[in-house]
Amino acid sequence: MKKTIPFIFLLLLNSISSFSQNMATDFTVSSCSGTSHHLFAELDAGKVVVISFIEPCGSCIAPSLTAYSAVLGYATTNPGKVVFYISDDLANSSCGTLQSWATQNGMGSVEIFSNSALVQTQYGNGGMPKIVVIASNRQVKLNQNSSLSVNQITTAINAALATSAVNEVANINLKLKAFPNPVNENLLAEYFLDESSEVAIELVNMLGAKVKSFSQKQSAGKHDFQIETETLNNGIYFLKISSGSSSQTIKVTISH
Repeated sequence: MKKTIPFIFLLLLNSISSFSQNMATDFTVSSCSGTSHHLFAELDAGKVVVISFIEPCGSCIAPSLTAYSAVLGYATTNPGKVVFYISDDLANSSCGTLQSWATQNGMGSVEIFSNSALVQTQYGNGGMPKIVVIASNRQVKLNQNSSLSVNQITTAINAALATSAVNEVANINLKLKAFPNPVNENLLAEYFLDESSEVAIELVNMLGAKVKSFSQKQSAGKHDFQIETETLNNGIYFLKISSGSSSQTIKVTISH
């Protein structure tokens, strides 16, 4: 009997460890840019989340770039659906150090985290880097240490997108329009609500990072909302409006 108890305990411990690596760990933290992110809320909105856990090291560059480039590839086919984050592996590097590492290695406009609520040990043993892909049902579709191939990341993202598509509800046309497009200083969003509801408006970049956001309870009827874009970099963005179970996204080009 004395031998059985430790054996059962080891089996239970292994089961718990396996579960923690195959299901996402929730977090609500602010990125280095000051934007608050709630993982489960983003997953519930149908997003696929790709996280590269790094320490600012040379071996972290190539796999992170592979993941970053793969996510960029989905920006036009699945606008705003696949997002890419960089997080310090043990939350012991400064935001400045992490941001410099990302910029120097060609990963600009990325949401970066250095917070103990988001560390690689939540997904098992460490690796430099550790890349995880999380689907909307909170399943981890990829948990890869050290090296990463294009096929591995795209296969995982495709599987996560398929899961997200199953969970999506049918959208109602909100008659969203945005002009001028391309825009220089101010973008005017125009939309129509069939009924009174909470409305959320987001402007996200090619990597799914939120650069502007607004939410408010609004009445039924036609509405418009102005977004200041003068301080944003040139490029392609996606304007998304959500109302209840409905949402609509359109592509916007910022050109100064």
